[in-house]
Amino acid sequence: NPKGNVRFNGSLGFQKDNLKEQKASTTNRFIGSGNLSWDISKVFGLDANYLNFSANATPQVTMVNNKYLLAQTTHNMSLTPRLVLPGENLTHVLVGGYNLSTLVDNNADTKAFNEVTTAVSFLNYNLTFNHLALTVTTGGNYTQNEFSGMEQTLYGGTLGLARSLLGSKLQLSATGSYSKSDQPAGATIINGNFSAMYAVAKRHRFSLRYYMINNNPDDPALSAKFTEHTGELGYSISF
Repeated sequence: NPKGNVRFNGSLGFQKDNLKEQKASTTNRFIGSGNLSWDISKVFGLDANYLNFSANATPQVTMVNNKYLLAQTTHNMSLTPRLVLPGENLTHVLVGGYNLSTLVDNNADTKAFNEVTTAVSFLNYNLTFNHLALTVTTGGNYTQNEFSGMEQTLYGGTLGLARSLLGSKLQLSATGSYSKSDQPAGATIINGNFSAMYAVAKRHRFSLRYYMINNNPDDPALSAKFTEHTGELGYSISF
């Protein structure tokens, strides 16, 4: 991509029902979004996104049939920088990200229970050995949730390998991940995944997949400890 290339698109929408005023309530919806992609240089770029969704976007909530009408606003924003360093032997890809999502309840009687804020941060790194068709992937993530006066934190990491063999007829991949949640009913979760796919002919493929999950709760009295194994063997034909 050329240096300094900027792409932007946005949208606005508005909906309203009860146009003939035949109902006791009227619902208004507003949606606004914007997406920006900036190639700051040949190797570094930045993506930014924003979404706003409002239903009955007024601070006052009326009662109809002894029920409060919904009046909520959802904001979502994300920022994703990326760095790609291609080379003859090695290719480096570094991608980071931050996402913030909020649900705002405009009803004073229910907002303490319905408002939710979620913040997610991650950093991933891929190293590709071009001549070997081998890619090593690693990354970390951190998530923080706030709701109903409580706070929940989750964090973890991943490590993976992917390899193409026999002229890309054979695809192999393996991934492992670790995640930990800090809360009264928290747990440590370990995932493992292995897959293989072989193209025996142009339209015929066999696949093998193995998946393992281990859930180890901090308090066994609140959640069960278990290990689950799943295996799949498949065949596909394309026309």
